[in-house]
Amino acid sequence: MKKKTLLLILILVSTFVFSQNKQGGNDLISGIDIIIKKNPGSQPIVNKENNPLISQINKSEFEYLNLKAREVQNNFAKQDLSKLKTKEEVLKAYITYLSIEIKELQIKINANNNSLEQQSLRRRKAKQHIILPDPKTKN
Repeated sequence: MKKKTLLLILILVSTFVFSQNKQGGNDLISGIDIIIKKNPGSQPIVNKENNPLISQINKSEFEYLNLKAREVQNNFAKQDLSKLKTKEEVLKAYITYLSIEIKELQIKINANNNSLEQQSLRRRKAKQHIILPDPKTKN
């Protein structure tokens, strides 16, 4: 199931990314281009038309990422760092801390995705088990 979902997402992303490189393409919703960022934190959405909404999205994402980074840094600083003697030890400890935070977030995201897939599967199974009465017979 995961492989099918991943393959479907990969096909959809590649379809949108490669076929929708310009505005006015074969849009799913007329006049609306869908922007899918492969790595949302890597760079802002290209805004050749100077669309104020895309500018606001870029600004908000940048601000959010900075605040999130500050939150992670503050949480790291709240730990007992007194045993760390050198700058190198602090940097290595921070890298380890970041690695753990990233893994925990990936697990949480995967769990949420799996939960959504399971809910969808349960709904589909429930629909399959619904028996409609035969209109020709009376109950």
